Amino acid sequence: MEEELDIFEEDVNEDAFKVRSPAKLLQAGDVVYNEVLLLTQNGIINIQDFVVEINIYEDMFSPCLHGNIIIRDTQNLIEKIPLIGDEVLTLDISTPQLPQSRYDPTNCIQKSFAVYAIKNRFLANEDKEQLFSMHFISMEGMKDNVTYLCQKYEGTTDEVVQQVFDDNFKDLPRYRNDSNTAENAPKTGIFIGDQPHSSKISFLPPMWTPFQIMNYVAKRSLGAEVQAPTYLFYETTKSFYFVSVSGLIKSQMEVGYIANKFKYRKKEYWEQIGEGAIAAGYQHIENLEFLTNVDVLQGQDLGHFASSLCTLDMVNKEYVGTVYDHGFSFQEYPHLGNYKSTPSSVVPTKEEKKYNSIFPADVIRSSDSKVFVETIHKGVLDGTDDDLINLHPEKYVQQRNSLFADISTLKLKITVPGRTNMEVGTIIDLDYPSVSSNRDNSSTEEIRDKWVSGYYMITAIHHQITKLRHNAILEIAKDSYLNELVSMEEAPQTEENPAETDTTNPPKPTTK
Repeated sequence: MEEELDIFEEDVNEDAFKVRSPAKLLQAGDVVYNEVLLLTQNGIINIQDFVVEINIYEDMFSPCLHGNIIIRDTQNLIEKIPLIGDEVLTLDISTPQLPQSRYDPTNCIQKSFAVYAIKNRFLANEDKEQLFSMHFISMEGMKDNVTYLCQKYEGTTDEVVQQVFDDNFKDLPRYRNDSNTAENAPKTGIFIGDQPHSSKISFLPPMWTPFQIMNYVAKRSLGAEVQAPTYLFYETTKSFYFVSVSGLIKSQMEVGYIANKFKYRKKEYWEQIGEGAIAAGYQHIENLEFLTNVDVLQGQDLGHFASSLCTLDMVNKEYVGTVYDHGFSFQEYPHLGNYKSTPSSVVPTKEEKKYNSIFPADVIRSSDSKVFVETIHKGVLDGTDDDLINLHPEKYVQQRNSLFADISTLKLKITVPGRTNMEVGTIIDLDYPSVSSNRDNSSTEEIRDKWVSGYYMITAIHHQITKLRHNAILEIAKDSYLNELVSMEEAPQTEENPAETDTTNPPKPTTK
């Protein structure tokens, strides 16, 4: 096999953590393929010269990474290796001048994936070459698909998450190549936010996979400082995360951390020359599309503004009804619009807080529009009412529904030059232009749309990588405005909702 194909790598005795000199960054979007390896039963194959395009997808609402790599094959790799869809693909990709060492997951995309399918195969160039795509998924995702658990878990939600992760994924190698074998390769890790959690849980999964258990626990998790049921379990090109959206907002905005600033200003970008051109290029939005926008009818139907919960006790044959109005609870949770851009004064005081929801305070709503039904089983798992979160759905069901509706109301898709240190869950500042006929004579603030512009969270990234360029197609979302739509003094007065004299309190929304 090795004589027939001159594509197998020889053993390399390089130190895995040896400092390497990065290539020079010439323009925004430059990228370097350090390694594109295929680990097969017959050896390690360097397929870098065969690569046409690499696509990697990371999403806060997806438990693991996945993607595909398009191969232009002139040596009939499928037949000679052979490729059967059960190989390990290792990627080491970096933005020039970012990586500092051989293993630097913070700045590089360094990850091993399980190849699970060969698709879209066809002949080209008069049958002298063939093209096909290899589809891959994280090693953890491959193992999750064949792992089913049926054992009791009890403890705080962060303890349960750590136990499930360690039992199933801790020993999986995250980055394998010629020098990192399955035994000594860096292992998979997870970051759990806002520990120790204040929520305790007890449950018996009925033959669920680890990812299903993580999602079940995420819906019922409350942190130590941020009591917001917005936890998600997901993977980026850097690590696995079990964190809350509200906690991410608080931790980043309180220190003034903004991952990047983007401008939808084509003219300004092309006018930049010299050293500032690269920085301006990384701020330039090449394409922008609105995915979702304000829809009051949809918000009413989904229970965004108000909802009802019926809790049914299956043991005592009792039920309890709970009404939730998001307008009264909106300011209890961290939102992107609550914070200023100056790190020294980003934390809003009580006097500075405003009702800056994307929907006005007096939006029409009814708690009967959306009714949730949850069952509880007191005493079945030897738990008590006081320490088990899954016996108190009134603490998380409606709140989670409304908070995720906040972050899903205004979504945009933008295409920007990619960087390999970019990941979902980080916050960016978007500068979107306001329509004006006097743009040339207006100040920057006057041509900035004050409602669309502002802070957004990156919720999904499509890394589209060729040898010449790295494009990042971002899905970004915001949960609030920097300004309130209707000030409290201007809010309409009704007999049920008179105007408040204390302007530091949130407005009292009218509930149907």
